[in-house]
Amino acid sequence: MEIEPLEGLIRQHSTTAVFVPLEFYIAGRKPSLEERADWVQRMVSAYDLDERVPDEVRGYYEVARRLHVYGLFEYSFFTVANERTTFAAEFATRLRFLELHDWRIPVERGDVPTRESDVIEATSTWAFDSEFRRRHRKKWRLEGDPGFNGSFLAHLRWAHHHIHLGRYFNDVRLSAIADLRNMAAHPSMNTRVGPHDSARSIEFSWRLINALWGIPAEESFY
Repeated sequence: MEIEPLEGLIRQHSTTAVFVPLEFYIAGRKPSLEERADWVQRMVSAYDLDERVPDEVRGYYEVARRLHVYGLFEYSFFTVANERTTFAAEFATRLRFLELHDWRIPVERGDVPTRESDVIEATSTWAFDSEFRRRHRKKWRLEGDPGFNGSFLAHLRWAHHHIHLGRYFNDVRLSAIADLRNMAAHPSMNTRVGPHDSARSIEFSWRLINALWGIPAEESFY
């Protein structure tokens, strides 16, 4: 890797420079670096999480917003922000699931004539994921929800059924965010997205995370 001076690190990326805010395009003038910095921040500045959202989720989510802003200097950061925000949505959804079960998740055997039940004592989102998947392979299932398989999409559907997320979050959109997360976690090619794609993903995750903690998403999106 070539070592760049500070001046090179904070220079606007040439690809980001292609994007011109509408007001400047209409005015027929090129925005300054300061004006572009203001523009890229305003794209996501309204998406503050509600105070009811836990700090650990907020911290994870804020990294995505910062990456989006610094896409001004490194265009690939928009892609990283886009991926990070889907992971933030997953983390929030899994954490909320455990919170609403008081970290004690009831499970039952689905392959025996007489009902056999147990409780998984969860210590973290990923500890529960590992233990549930291990049990699921042995025919255990979430009590009262035989279709729950521990995936992100299963968590989203559980949340949609048990929490008032708002009518915007239908199964098509929930499946889409799960697919975006899977593509980020298991890439099959080197993809790149731009600032508008990144901002839309951040907005979607902002609405979802707030809804998980009881702030229903507005029905209008764009």
